Amino acid sequence: MDNPLAAANVRTRRTRLCGSLTVNASFKSKLLVLTKIDLLPYVPFGLDVAIANARSIHPGIETLQLSSITGQGMGDWLKWIEKR
Repeated sequence: MDNPLAAANVRTRRTRLCGSLTVNASFKSKLLVLTKIDLLPYVPFGLDVAIANARSIHPGIETLQLSSITGQGMGDWLKWIEKR
């Protein structure tokens, strides 16, 4: 990050969400956006496991599943943004 103050304001922890996927999970995040869900039938990814693991780190986190190909979840994501 270019801004050291911004980096200091977000505590992160590396965590394994599902299989070999490792991410930096922010404790201040309000929303977990899972994209490309139209590919789930073709890849070995445990969506339920990923969500459960994210909630074990941040129990109150909201989740959205998006696909730009099918449009699934886009309306919910826009509503979420508009509320903020």
